[in-house]
Amino acid sequence: MTNVLVTHSARDDLDALWDQDEDSAAEIETALEEIANDPKLADRLSERKFRNTQTPSYDVDVFQKLWQKGLNLYRLKFWDWNGSLLPYRVLYAHHPQANCFYVLAVVPRNFDYDIDHPIVQRVLADYKYLGIPTY
Repeated sequence: MTNVLVTHSARDDLDALWDQDEDSAAEIETALEEIANDPKLADRLSERKFRNTQTPSYDVDVFQKLWQKGLNLYRLKFWDWNGSLLPYRVLYAHHPQANCFYVLAVVPRNFDYDIDHPIVQRVLADYKYLGIPTY
């Protein structure tokens, strides 16, 4: 069975988001719970360009700059129940040997994926700490 786990860092991001944008926080948490509880959805989290048009509505893609460096890093973007794109992304990693996806961060949609950004540095530190392989 595939596991979807939210790290402490991502939990802190979500907690902060609840204070800023309750609706987006609720949409993201609900979507992550639904994905974690549906093996068919969880198994597709490593499928590039996968788009789930049912509820929860989201799509998957790689974190391109770090994917090219051999890291199993992805991003999720979500649509709310009205069909509007949420202004946040979820960054996560796949540990294939453990059959686990680790949610590492929740970032604003305008996040520029700069690999020197402090959030990316935190994601990289968590990735290494969790022992997720690099290829």
